[in-house]
Order: sequence, then structure tokens, then C-alpha cells
Amino acid sequence: ALFASFFPTQIAGPIKRYQDFMPQLSNDKKFDVSMIEQGLGLIIFGLFKKVLFADNLAVVVQSAFSRPDLLGGVDLWLCVYAFAFQIYFDFSGYTDIARGSAQLLGYNVPPNFNLPYLASSITEFWHRWHISLSTWLRDYLFIPLGGSRGGKLLTYRNLMITMVLGGLWHGAALHFVVWGAYQGLFLMAHKEFKHLTDAVPTLAALKAGKLFRVLSVVLTFHVVCIGWVFFRADNFQIAASIISKLLFLDGFPAAGHSLSVALSLVNTPDPLIFMILPFILLLLVAGQILSGALQSASKPIVVPFGLKAVYIAVLLSLLLVFSPDTSPQFIYFQF
Repeated sequence: ALFASFFPTQIAGPIKRYQDFMPQLSNDKKFDVSMIEQGLGLIIFGLFKKVLFADNLAVVVQSAFSRPDLLGGVDLWLCVYAFAFQIYFDFSGYTDIARGSAQLLGYNVPPNFNLPYLASSITEFWHRWHISLSTWLRDYLFIPLGGSRGGKLLTYRNLMITMVLGGLWHGAALHFVVWGAYQGLFLMAHKEFKHLTDAVPTLAALKAGKLFRVLSVVLTFHVVCIGWVFFRADNFQIAASIISKLLFLDGFPAAGHSLSVALSLVNTPDPLIFMILPFILLLLVAGQILSGALQSASKPIVVPFGLKAVYIAVLLSLLLVFSPDTSPQFIYFQF
């Protein structure tokens, strides 16, 4: 009963495993200052990502996806980028709040994100994005279906079924099914590409280079972004029309199509945010370091308590100043 009703992770994860959670019940719960410090830090950092980034980006995203007919391909690309970071900051912010809340109670919940937009392939992306869901799909769908034990065709079948069901889990609608199938197709394409590079020494050498890594990260990010259109759009028809514009299948946009037209329909974010954006991004990187995402396991960075306190105070000040008038619910609450 406690496992099922553990409130920090009950609504939107991270998905916890019984076998990982229950051993923590046998540990004597004692007041631990470090757990309190880490928990509060995660909660405030999660709010920082949700309110300053996700909620302000939501203004742009909502205006674009509600009237995509007003925009051309270039403007829509900017809006798709905005949604990519909105959903990341929204969901990873929620995860930080959930993990921090659990730590206040003396429980450790594993990280659910590991800088997913730095992935160099769609396979690596799913190792970094919503880790608890991707491992759950692997262990409870892909492997029971047969995994990769039955040859290439059966492996690809199992992979596609897993991803389509993963899409269907998000909602019983065609655009979610297409989103899952889209992910499955690119996962299969990456496996084929990996087989090719392993078989051709020249390609293997090229793949090992830093330039290839950078180009792979950029390409993977854009593949993911196109997939997010199916995820975010209200239905498949709207998603298809947006993607046709993103790929300029309808031609290049006319001069009258402008992002400012759509943004004029709603209240835009506080312009001061854009003026201090480099400082805010620096705080975001610092938060990733403090939370361990950018730290080296061999040489962890030890941050003095006083510096942490100053950092938290700055985050709270920014939250008070730049919180939007309304804060939409977390995206994954609907799932």
C-alpha cells in the first residue's frame, strides 16, 4: 500500500520499482541534514526549470500550436524548438521536485533524465529521456515479447510494438500512435546504421571522430523535435500540416507569415528575461552541476554550503520576479 501511494512519484513518476523501493523501508529513518539540503535544493531547482523556462516557453508554444496556419516554416521551427525545451524543463523540473520531496522523507528516487538533448543517436536519447519509462518498456514489453533473441525481423517487430504501445500509453489518439511508430522507425534505422558502420572500417573511423559526434547530436535533436510535433499537436491532421511546413513541402513562407502575428494573440513573456538570459542559462548549468548531472564520478565537485545558499537565494529571487501570471499544470499530469 505504501509503495502504491508514495505521493512524490504517484502522479507522473519517476516510475519506481518495488524491488528497489522496498529495501529502503528496512532502513531506520533518522534526521539527515544532507538529505534535507539536497531535497530542498532539488525542489527549488525543479521550480526554477518549471517556472522560468517551461512556463514562459509555454506562451510561445501555445500561440503557435493553436494557430499554426499563421506561421511559416522558419517560425514553426522556432516554436518546435521552444516546445522541445518546454517539455524537457517541465518534466525534468517535476522530476526534480518529486525526487527532492522523496529525499525530505528519507527516500532516494533515481534520476529520470540525463541531458537527453546531448544524445548522439535516437537509441542514446531513450537511454537519457524518461529513463524510468524507457527501462520499464524494455523490461515489461520488449523483453517479454522476445527482445532481440529471435533475429533481426523479430527484434524490429518487438521494438515497433513496444514503441507503438508506448505512444498509445500517452493517449488513445492517432497522433500518439504515430509518435510511437516514428520513434520505432528511427530506432530501427539507427540499428541498421550501426550494423553498417561496424562492417565498414572507413565509416567506423569516421564515426569515432569528434565532428561526427557533433553532427550526430544536431541531427538527433532535430529528429526528436519533429517527433515532438506529433506529441504536442491536438490531432494528426494538425501535426501533418505543421511537419509539411517544417520540411517546406508547401514552399517557403510568404513575407506576411511572422511569429509576431501569433504572439500578438497572447501575452508575451517578460522581455527582461531575454536581456538576462545568459545569466539564467549560467544558473541552469550551475544547477546541473550541483545536482550531479555534469559532475565527474571520479572527481566530484565539492561546493561549499555558503555558495549553495547564495545560489538558492538567487533562484528564489528570480522565481519571485519572473513567475508568469498563470502557471499551467505539468505536461505529464495528463498522462
